[in-house]
Amino acid sequence: LMSDPWIENRGKRTELTAAVNDGRQLTMALFEFHQAKGRYPESFQELESELEVPQRLVWVEVTNRSVREPFILLPPGGKRLANGDEPLIVSPVIQSVGKIVVGYGDGSVRSLPAVQLGKILRTGVLAPQLLPAHE
Repeated sequence: LMSDPWIENRGKRTELTAAVNDGRQLTMALFEFHQAKGRYPESFQELESELEVPQRLVWVEVTNRSVREPFILLPPGGKRLANGDEPLIVSPVIQSVGKIVVGYGDGSVRSLPAVQLGKILRTGVLAPQLLPAHE
């Protein structure tokens, strides 16, 4: 019974919830890495090898067909600790809900509408008044 598809897929928000949870763990690992090394990692591979972070945290299911894409590490190798409104990581668009997951310099992780992805990648900052609480 537990292998029936209707039990495994608990709805459209399953991918979003998993991405938010993985984003939180990944953001905390980035802080730990920065504290230990004085800089952010150059890549997720460096983070995985130095802190033994599970590779599964880096990959996000973007559709309910298990298509997986990686988070993007925004300040690779940066020495300065990110400000609270600066994104550290951003997920690919999670198609089932039209959202992205963003991990910030203050340790928070939020889901945002996918239309915000371009602005985050261009500017590296999203104004606090545009940040909705995780739904």
